[in-house]
Amino acid sequence: MALVVDASTAVAWFIASQATPYTDRALERAAEGRLHVPPLLYVEFASVLVKLAHRRKITPDAIGSILDRFEALDLVTDKAPPTSRTIAALCRQHSLSAYDATYFELASRLGVPLAAKDAALARVAKNAGILLT
Repeated sequence: MALVVDASTAVAWFIASQATPYTDRALERAAEGRLHVPPLLYVEFASVLVKLAHRRKITPDAIGSILDRFEALDLVTDKAPPTSRTIAALCRQHSLSAYDATYFELASRLGVPLAAKDAALARVAKNAGILLT
């Protein structure tokens, strides 16, 4: 089955200190089907790794090997991202950041579950009936 994954969940697949039983279940589900992501995921993923290195949770040298493993995932990158107006409307409607609204929009449009570790995004996805449980 297909799945959309947010950055916080994807990071947890590579950084043990970020993993939870939920992110482990999401990884198992990701192995069963197509993993859809917005283009934004790549930027967010790199940003989180750099922040973790600055906080000394990982070494700066680890970033490259983590990115190598991340880039080896069979990700389906959205080729038709939503307009800024669509994202702004979702932000206002659901009190989401633009980043979170991007993941929510993709999962909603594709009609597939969303794996989200972020609390605000998970709440909105749960209310919409698309949160991976």
